[in-house]
Amino acid sequence: MNLKIRLRHIFIPHEHNEYRPHAIRHKWLSIYSIGIILHYFMFGVAVSGPIIKDTNAFSKDIINYTNQERMAKGFASLNENPSLDRAANDKLADMLKDDYWDHKSKDGLEVWVFIDKEGYNYSLAGENLAKGFTSASNTVSAWMGSKTHRENLLNSEFKDIGIATGNGRIGGQETTLVVQLFGKPGTAMAGNNPDSLVLGEQVTKPSINLSNILSVGNIPYLSLWFIILTFIILDARMLHRLGIHNHRYHKYQFRQALVLNITLFLLLILSFTSIA
Repeated sequence: MNLKIRLRHIFIPHEHNEYRPHAIRHKWLSIYSIGIILHYFMFGVAVSGPIIKDTNAFSKDIINYTNQERMAKGFASLNENPSLDRAANDKLADMLKDDYWDHKSKDGLEVWVFIDKEGYNYSLAGENLAKGFTSASNTVSAWMGSKTHRENLLNSEFKDIGIATGNGRIGGQETTLVVQLFGKPGTAMAGNNPDSLVLGEQVTKPSINLSNILSVGNIPYLSLWFIILTFIILDARMLHRLGIHNHRYHKYQFRQALVLNITLFLLLILSFTSIA
Protein backbone atom coordinates (compact mmCIF):
# COMPACT_ATOMS: atom_id res chain seq x y z
CA MET A 1 0.00 0.00 0.00
CA ASN A 2 1.59 3.28 -1.09
CA LEU A 3 1.75 6.34 1.14
CA LYS A 4 -1.08 8.18 -0.61
CA ILE A 5 -3.53 5.32 -0.10
CA ARG A 6 -2.39 4.83 3.51
CA LEU A 7 -2.95 8.50 4.30
CA ARG A 8 -6.37 8.32 2.65
CA HIS A 9 -7.31 5.40 4.92
CA ILE A 10 -6.12 7.30 7.98
CA PHE A 11 -7.68 10.70 7.37
CA ILE A 12 -10.40 10.57 4.71
CA PRO A 13 -13.75 8.76 5.07
CA HIS A 14 -14.50 6.44 2.13
CA GLU A 15 -16.02 3.06 1.47
CA HIS A 16 -12.80 1.10 1.97
CA ASN A 17 -12.41 2.30 5.56
CA GLU A 18 -16.18 2.04 6.15
CA TYR A 19 -16.30 5.83 6.25
CA ARG A 20 -14.40 5.67 9.54
CA PRO A 21 -10.96 7.25 9.11
CA HIS A 22 -8.51 5.44 11.38
CA ALA A 23 -7.32 8.72 12.88
CA ILE A 24 -10.69 9.36 14.53
CA ARG A 25 -11.66 5.81 15.53
CA HIS A 26 -12.15 5.10 19.21
CA LYS A 27 -8.82 3.35 19.57
CA TRP A 28 -6.88 6.40 18.41
CA LEU A 29 -9.12 8.79 20.30
CA SER A 30 -8.11 6.89 23.46
CA ILE A 31 -4.45 7.29 22.56
CA TYR A 32 -4.93 11.03 22.02
CA SER A 33 -6.66 11.33 25.41
CA ILE A 34 -3.84 9.49 27.17
CA GLY A 35 -1.31 11.81 25.55
CA ILE A 36 -3.25 14.93 26.59
CA ILE A 37 -3.67 13.64 30.15
CA LEU A 38 0.08 12.98 30.43
CA HIS A 39 0.85 16.42 29.00
CA TYR A 40 -1.56 18.00 31.48
CA PHE A 41 0.16 16.32 34.42
CA MET A 42 3.58 17.39 33.19
CA PHE A 43 2.78 20.94 32.13
CA GLY A 44 -0.85 22.03 32.24
CA VAL A 45 -1.59 21.41 35.90
CA ALA A 46 1.13 23.91 36.82
CA VAL A 47 0.02 26.65 34.45
CA SER A 48 -3.05 28.23 35.98
CA GLY A 49 -5.59 27.67 38.68
CA PRO A 50 -8.77 29.53 39.57
CA ILE A 51 -8.22 33.21 40.30
CA ILE A 52 -10.37 36.02 41.71
CA LYS A 53 -11.00 39.10 39.55
CA ASP A 54 -12.30 41.46 42.25
CA THR A 55 -9.86 40.89 45.09
CA ASN A 56 -11.05 43.94 47.07
CA ALA A 57 -14.62 42.64 47.21
CA PHE A 58 -13.27 39.18 48.10
CA SER A 59 -11.37 40.66 51.05
CA LYS A 60 -14.45 42.50 52.31
CA ASP A 61 -16.46 39.29 52.08
CA ILE A 62 -13.81 37.41 54.07
CA ILE A 63 -14.17 39.96 56.89
CA ASN A 64 -17.97 39.80 56.75
CA TYR A 65 -18.07 35.99 56.89
CA THR A 66 -15.48 35.98 59.68
CA ASN A 67 -17.58 38.35 61.76
CA GLN A 68 -20.71 36.33 61.05
CA GLU A 69 -19.01 33.25 62.46
CA ARG A 70 -17.88 35.19 65.54
CA MET A 71 -21.29 36.71 66.22
CA ALA A 72 -22.98 33.34 65.76
CA LYS A 73 -20.79 32.05 68.62
CA GLY A 74 -21.44 35.10 70.80
CA PHE A 75 -18.16 36.93 70.18
CA ALA A 76 -17.78 40.58 69.21
CA SER A 77 -17.07 41.37 65.56
CA LEU A 78 -13.57 42.47 64.53
CA ASN A 79 -12.64 45.94 63.31
CA GLU A 80 -10.67 46.25 60.10
CA ASN A 81 -7.36 47.89 60.92
CA PRO A 82 -5.39 49.76 58.20
CA SER A 83 -2.02 48.81 59.73
CA LEU A 84 -2.95 45.11 59.75
CA ASP A 85 -4.24 45.46 56.18
CA ARG A 86 -0.85 46.83 55.11
CA ALA A 87 0.99 44.10 57.02
CA ALA A 88 -1.17 41.46 55.31
CA ASN A 89 -0.37 43.00 51.92
CA ASP A 90 3.34 43.04 52.81
CA LYS A 91 3.22 39.33 53.69
CA LEU A 92 1.31 38.50 50.50
CA ALA A 93 3.79 40.45 48.36
CA ASP A 94 6.72 38.71 50.07
CA MET A 95 5.28 35.24 49.35
CA LEU A 96 4.82 36.11 45.69
CA LYS A 97 8.25 37.70 45.41
CA ASP A 98 10.12 34.77 46.96
CA ASP A 99 7.72 32.04 45.73
CA TYR A 100 6.82 30.35 49.01
CA TRP A 101 3.64 29.28 50.78
CA ASP A 102 4.13 29.20 54.53
CA HIS A 103 3.86 31.18 57.74
CA LYS A 104 7.64 31.53 57.65
CA SER A 105 9.50 33.18 54.79
CA LYS A 106 12.47 31.55 53.12
CA ASP A 107 14.61 33.65 55.44
CA GLY A 108 12.76 32.29 58.48
CA LEU A 109 10.80 35.51 59.10
CA GLU A 110 7.33 35.24 60.65
CA VAL A 111 4.43 37.59 60.09
CA TRP A 112 5.11 39.68 63.20
CA VAL A 113 8.01 41.24 61.26
CA PHE A 114 5.51 42.70 58.78
CA ILE A 115 3.13 43.71 61.58
CA ASP A 116 5.93 45.51 63.43
CA LYS A 117 7.02 47.23 60.24
CA GLU A 118 3.57 48.76 59.81
CA GLY A 119 3.58 50.08 63.39
CA TYR A 120 0.76 48.02 64.87
CA ASN A 121 1.34 47.55 68.61
CA TYR A 122 -0.13 44.33 69.92
CA SER A 123 0.03 41.87 72.76
CA LEU A 124 -1.40 38.98 70.71
CA ALA A 125 -1.52 38.33 66.96
CA GLY A 126 -2.64 35.55 64.64
CA GLU A 127 -2.37 34.62 60.98
CA ASN A 128 -4.52 32.47 58.69
CA LEU A 129 -3.56 31.82 55.06
CA ALA A 130 -5.58 30.46 52.13
CA LYS A 131 -4.74 29.58 48.54
CA GLY A 132 -6.78 28.46 45.53
CA PHE A 133 -10.25 29.44 46.72
CA THR A 134 -12.78 31.25 44.50
CA SER A 135 -15.42 31.76 47.19
CA ALA A 136 -15.01 33.82 50.35
CA SER A 137 -17.60 31.73 52.18
CA ASN A 138 -15.75 28.51 51.26
CA THR A 139 -12.49 30.05 52.47
CA VAL A 140 -13.91 30.90 55.89
CA SER A 141 -15.65 27.51 56.06
CA ALA A 142 -12.31 25.78 55.41
CA TRP A 143 -10.71 27.79 58.21
CA MET A 144 -13.62 26.94 60.52
CA GLY A 145 -13.06 23.26 59.74
CA SER A 146 -9.48 23.42 61.05
CA LYS A 147 -8.88 23.59 64.82
CA THR A 148 -6.00 26.06 64.72
CA HIS A 149 -7.64 28.37 62.19
CA ARG A 150 -10.94 28.25 64.02
CA GLU A 151 -9.16 29.24 67.24
CA ASN A 152 -7.94 32.38 65.49
CA LEU A 153 -11.36 33.18 64.04
CA LEU A 154 -13.15 32.73 67.36
CA ASN A 155 -10.49 34.07 69.73
CA SER A 156 -12.34 36.49 72.03
CA GLU A 157 -9.11 38.40 72.75
CA PHE A 158 -8.69 39.56 69.15
CA LYS A 159 -10.18 42.98 68.43
CA ASP A 160 -8.75 43.88 65.00
CA ILE A 161 -8.46 42.19 61.64
CA GLY A 162 -6.38 42.83 58.52
CA ILE A 163 -6.86 41.17 55.16
CA ALA A 164 -5.08 40.97 51.80
CA THR A 165 -6.17 39.07 48.69
CA GLY A 166 -4.09 38.91 45.53
CA ASN A 167 -3.37 36.89 42.43
CA GLY A 168 0.06 35.61 41.54
CA ARG A 169 2.24 32.62 40.78
CA ILE A 170 3.23 30.19 43.53
CA GLY A 171 5.13 27.04 42.64
CA GLY A 172 4.57 27.71 38.94
CA GLN A 173 0.79 27.96 39.30
CA GLU A 174 -1.29 31.11 38.93
CA THR A 175 -3.62 31.27 41.92
CA THR A 176 -5.32 33.51 44.49
CA LEU A 177 -3.76 34.04 47.91
CA VAL A 178 -5.44 35.32 51.07
CA VAL A 179 -3.62 36.59 54.15
CA GLN A 180 -5.79 37.14 57.21
CA LEU A 181 -4.26 38.79 60.30
CA PHE A 182 -5.70 39.21 63.79
CA GLY A 183 -4.54 41.51 66.54
CA LYS A 184 -5.12 42.43 70.16
CA PRO A 185 -3.90 45.99 70.72
CA GLY A 186 -1.33 46.35 73.48
CA THR A 187 1.93 47.96 74.44
CA ALA A 188 4.00 44.76 74.38
CA MET A 189 5.45 43.75 71.03
CA ALA A 190 5.13 40.08 70.11
CA GLY A 191 8.43 39.86 68.30
CA ASN A 192 10.26 38.52 71.32
CA ASN A 193 7.42 36.28 72.49
CA PRO A 194 6.61 33.37 70.14
CA ASP A 195 3.67 32.35 72.34
CA SER A 196 1.87 35.58 71.43
CA LEU A 197 1.71 34.61 67.73
CA VAL A 198 -1.02 32.12 66.74
CA LEU A 199 -0.52 30.31 63.40
CA GLY A 200 -2.84 28.01 61.48
CA GLU A 201 -1.68 24.55 60.44
CA GLN A 202 -1.22 23.74 56.74
CA VAL A 203 -3.92 21.63 55.08
CA THR A 204 -4.31 20.95 51.33
CA LYS A 205 -7.43 19.34 49.86
CA PRO A 206 -8.62 18.57 46.34
CA SER A 207 -11.89 20.15 45.27
CA ILE A 208 -14.13 20.22 42.22
CA ASN A 209 -14.45 23.69 40.74
CA LEU A 210 -16.24 24.15 37.41
CA SER A 211 -14.81 27.65 36.99
CA ASN A 212 -11.34 26.11 36.88
CA ILE A 213 -12.04 24.69 33.44
CA LEU A 214 -12.17 28.22 32.01
CA SER A 215 -8.83 29.30 33.46
CA VAL A 216 -6.34 30.55 30.88
CA GLY A 217 -4.10 27.50 31.11
CA ASN A 218 -6.98 25.05 30.71
CA ILE A 219 -8.62 26.55 27.60
CA PRO A 220 -6.38 24.63 25.12
CA TYR A 221 -7.06 21.36 26.98
CA LEU A 222 -10.80 22.12 27.06
CA SER A 223 -10.78 22.64 23.28
CA LEU A 224 -9.02 19.31 22.70
CA TRP A 225 -11.39 17.58 25.15
CA PHE A 226 -14.40 18.86 23.21
CA ILE A 227 -12.96 17.84 19.83
CA ILE A 228 -12.24 14.31 21.05
CA LEU A 229 -15.69 14.00 22.63
CA THR A 230 -17.27 15.08 19.34
CA PHE A 231 -15.36 12.41 17.41
CA ILE A 232 -16.22 9.76 20.02
CA ILE A 233 -19.90 10.48 19.44
CA LEU A 234 -19.54 10.61 15.65
CA ASP A 235 -17.65 7.31 15.51
CA ALA A 236 -20.24 5.69 17.79
CA ARG A 237 -23.02 6.85 15.47
CA MET A 238 -21.15 5.45 12.46
CA LEU A 239 -20.73 2.08 14.21
CA HIS A 240 -24.44 2.06 14.93
CA ARG A 241 -25.24 2.89 11.31
CA LEU A 242 -23.01 0.03 10.17
CA GLY A 243 -24.76 -2.30 12.63
CA ILE A 244 -21.55 -3.32 14.39
CA HIS A 245 -21.89 -1.23 17.55
CA ASN A 246 -22.65 -4.33 19.66
CA HIS A 247 -19.46 -6.08 18.63
CA ARG A 248 -17.36 -6.78 21.74
CA TYR A 249 -14.24 -5.11 20.34
CA HIS A 250 -16.07 -1.93 19.32
CA LYS A 251 -17.94 -1.72 22.63
CA TYR A 252 -14.67 -2.02 24.53
CA GLN A 253 -12.94 0.65 22.43
CA PHE A 254 -15.91 3.00 22.78
CA ARG A 255 -16.07 2.62 26.57
CA GLN A 256 -12.33 3.06 26.92
CA ALA A 257 -12.36 6.25 24.85
CA LEU A 258 -15.32 7.61 26.82
CA VAL A 259 -13.77 6.83 30.22
CA LEU A 260 -10.51 8.55 29.25
CA ASN A 261 -12.44 11.55 27.94
CA ILE A 262 -14.37 11.82 31.22
CA THR A 263 -11.10 11.48 33.15
CA LEU A 264 -9.64 14.41 31.22
CA PHE A 265 -12.71 16.52 31.99
CA LEU A 266 -12.47 15.71 35.71
CA LEU A 267 -8.83 16.75 35.71
CA LEU A 268 -9.79 20.09 34.19
CA ILE A 269 -12.30 20.87 36.93
CA LEU A 270 -10.09 19.54 39.73
CA SER A 271 -8.30 22.14 41.83
CA PHE A 272 -6.44 22.16 45.12
CA THR A 273 -7.23 24.52 47.95
CA SER A 274 -4.83 25.11 50.81
CA ILE A 275 -5.05 26.76 54.19
CA ALA A 276 -2.19 27.49 56.55
